[in-house]
Amino acid sequence: MTSKWRPTAPDQYPKYVLKAGRLIATTSDGERVTQDDLEAGAKRLVEFDLNRLLKSIRLALLGRGKPRGTVEAIAWWVLTDLAGQERVHSAQLAIGVLDCLRRIDDIAYLRWAAHVKAFPQVRNFKNEALGLINHPSDRLEFDSNASPRKILTIVGNTPDSE
Repeated sequence: MTSKWRPTAPDQYPKYVLKAGRLIATTSDGERVTQDDLEAGAKRLVEFDLNRLLKSIRLALLGRGKPRGTVEAIAWWVLTDLAGQERVHSAQLAIGVLDCLRRIDDIAYLRWAAHVKAFPQVRNFKNEALGLINHPSDRLEFDSNASPRKILTIVGNTPDSE
């Protein structure tokens, strides 16, 4: 089944993002990180930067041949769900992009998932790829003639039409 959604910029964007830091054991210069350093760096409140989100999505879609405007449409899809929230968690953004990419492009999804889920072993990546094959998501298309916001136009077989 395919859903169509008209990409529309949300009425407002979040003002802040609570970033969850990665817990690493060493600094870039090889020095050991203490528990206090980890706790201090684990969470930070930063201003929301739409361009940073767009750049991240663009990297996931690099070389995938998606139509112009797809990156913005994905960001708008995610941010529409977060409308009205002044402060969001970076995980909310990451999971929203993950959900959208799974419905649009499997390779881009795997790229994003590898970063967000930080697979500890290659077998975890393999299982994620097999999940895409064995349990495909409904597809999502961005269409300027479709319904606005998250009210979707459904195309294809639905349980009621069989």
